[in-house]
Amino acid sequence: MKQLVCTLLLLIAALDAPLFAADAGYKDLKLQDLLGGSWPEFVAELDSLLTNPRNEDAFYRMYKIAQRSDAESKVPQFLLKLTQEHPEKTQVQTLMGLFYRENRDYVQAIKFFGEAIKKSPDDYFVHYQLAHLLGKQDGED
Repeated sequence: MKQLVCTLLLLIAALDAPLFAADAGYKDLKLQDLLGGSWPEFVAELDSLLTNPRNEDAFYRMYKIAQRSDAESKVPQFLLKLTQEHPEKTQVQTLMGLFYRENRDYVQAIKFFGEAIKKSPDDYFVHYQLAHLLGKQDGED
């Protein structure tokens, strides 16, 4: 009898569980949840990039960490939130441009590189990135 009751309780619990990922709140997952054990490695690269966003090696390492966890599309959302919470970190605009460039979303990349130039007009690296994308865009038309 106890076994039958346990089986029935398990069946009721299973029927009550969400049937689709959307019901489970997957959109509420944080980048840290997606990266799992790679989170400390990701944060170390991010810290390095916040000191020097021109460090393309650190950027590619960070991008590859996100890519391994299928989280590269979630990183710009995380960086946007970081920008809103810490507007003094102007280098985040550059990182967002780099991530959108890697994701081949050139319109968004151009937008964020443009914003980075407004905040740091003497940054040659951002000027180069923007010019490169604008040149690419002209070549495709």
